[in-house]
Amino acid sequence: HTQHTRMEGNSGDGVRGEVSGWRVLAVQKGLGGGKEAILRTLVREVVTPEIPEPTTDESVAEGVSVLHNAITEGSGQSGFDLLFAVSRGGKVAAQLIQKGLWTGPTLLISALGTTMCCNKPGQAIVLAHGTEDGTNPIHRVREDAETLGTKGLIELVEFDDNHSLQAINSATTFLDLLQRAHRLQKAAVAVQFHLKHGRETTPALAPEATTAPSAPAASKAVGPRYGGNPAARLALFGELTNKQTRIDS
Repeated sequence: HTQHTRMEGNSGDGVRGEVSGWRVLAVQKGLGGGKEAILRTLVREVVTPEIPEPTTDESVAEGVSVLHNAITEGSGQSGFDLLFAVSRGGKVAAQLIQKGLWTGPTLLISALGTTMCCNKPGQAIVLAHGTEDGTNPIHRVREDAETLGTKGLIELVEFDDNHSLQAINSATTFLDLLQRAHRLQKAAVAVQFHLKHGRETTPALAPEATTAPSAPAASKAVGPRYGGNPAARLALFGELTNKQTRIDS
């Protein structure tokens, strides 16, 4: 069942402050429509390595290689906090996720490749998608969000708009999407810990929570920053199915 909500402002200043320090790895192809410019006003840095158009398996693979190199190099600069992809850039993001080259939070805007993106255990993904999208129809994206991945780690936010998704072109809306990714990742870290140690778990966030509940202090791990938070075992609380939210214009 799709939940209908209206956005009123944004979440707590603490989360906003953390987002403002993020380094974001953005898939270059598909960016446009003012979205990259808005993102740059909200985070510390947006890195967009040049890649070929993802029109063939070979060009997608080349793009994945370029971004993987950026992730590896980025680990020496505190890493990246978010993977960001728009439209056809989703095809490259999907391969990064499926190959296990990216395990941090991901924000997908009108993305292609959502089935492959979502079909990865332990992956935190926020999908912003228009109900009138004629390129990747909303019914497919809803099915991906409802049936794939780890329960509670995939959130679909719907807008009454088409593939261009101009409805999100405001700092307030963009910040809300970033904060959703931030909250999901807190649960994803715990899931990834359990998956790594051969145990299954269900992530936990209160469905209507506006800020992430407090958790025990995280224990740092050696390795890339991936999603901004070093791998840590966090407390689990409650149960949440993959969430769908509708934001009416």
